[in-house]
Amino acid sequence: MKIQPVFFWSEIQRFSPQDLQFFRSLEQTLMPLVLYRPAEEMPIGTSYQQHLNLPQGNYQCCDDAASYIESLCLSDDWVILFSKSKPAVKACNFVCVPLPFWTSAERVNPCSFTNHAQHKLIYNELSSLYMDSIGNDTEKETNFLKARFEEVHAKTVLDCCCGVGRHAYRLGQSGYEVTGIDFSEAQIETAKRIHGNDHVQYIVADARNFDLEKNDYDGAMCMWTTYNYFSKDDDLRAVAHRLWSHLKQGGLLILDSKNIPALEKVRCYCRTTKQPELDLTLLIYKRILGDIQNSQYFYFIDEKGQKHFYLDEEFIRFYYLQELQKLMQDRFELVRAFGDFEGGGYEQEHSERLITVWRALR
Repeated sequence: MKIQPVFFWSEIQRFSPQDLQFFRSLEQTLMPLVLYRPAEEMPIGTSYQQHLNLPQGNYQCCDDAASYIESLCLSDDWVILFSKSKPAVKACNFVCVPLPFWTSAERVNPCSFTNHAQHKLIYNELSSLYMDSIGNDTEKETNFLKARFEEVHAKTVLDCCCGVGRHAYRLGQSGYEVTGIDFSEAQIETAKRIHGNDHVQYIVADARNFDLEKNDYDGAMCMWTTYNYFSKDDDLRAVAHRLWSHLKQGGLLILDSKNIPALEKVRCYCRTTKQPELDLTLLIYKRILGDIQNSQYFYFIDEKGQKHFYLDEEFIRFYYLQELQKLMQDRFELVRAFGDFEGGGYEQEHSERLITVWRALR
């Protein structure tokens, strides 16, 4: 899928540092096209143009932006204009996104990020595209889980924030009795549809206050950076307490997240899926702001000949290992911290993931 990002030179010159940061990050993935009017100073050769580091051919003079963008739409699968002004372009493969398109972390941070996550499109109307949208190796991840659970001879497992059930399903196939809970009705419905199994039960529930009839699970897990939505200390304490209440003495808990300290502070990349009736490109833009990661997901979809565009957003908080130990100490003891699904040890500055294994105390 060919996607052409477009900017107006007149707006670039007024970019904030954050806007410019996005532009510089985007050009590493999708080469932008900059449009300027005949009356404007030609950007080529200016110090600002040299700062942008774009090839000369990526600047185009045009008197009628709408007509020029319409011509681009004839040759490209998608044209996305980042601008506060939307020209009257008549094309189903054209979208206009104003800068800045991200929500301020200060606006979201006073509340739990779970409140924001509940409205994520991928957990609601786009749930059916979840498996096509994420980058994962479910088999490797599940093998890691099985290795940990086999060490304590676990047979029953609680999957907290189970999403569409990709881990629960694989564990069920291996003979584990699994209960998966998630706050998203859409995710649970998708899980039942694509990952149903006689050994797996899916339930809509909030991890902070769920109460199941069974309270002696051998093991529990919260995978794929989902406990990080519980961004307030009291939130995560509540989750830990509910998990502890549903585990037997000595039961094992596995918490998994991306290791944010080892990641680049700004990242922009694409993920693609192509099937007979689905062509999906996901443009992902991530920024690390202290212990917070803010992510934007641009969905460019061609499904059964129909084009759809969506913009989704996410906030997560990274909990450092020492913070987790302090929050969990009344209910759990740390068994080990892993840095990847191959079983390597955790190193804060280098590991791909932070995967902590805990034992329930009584």
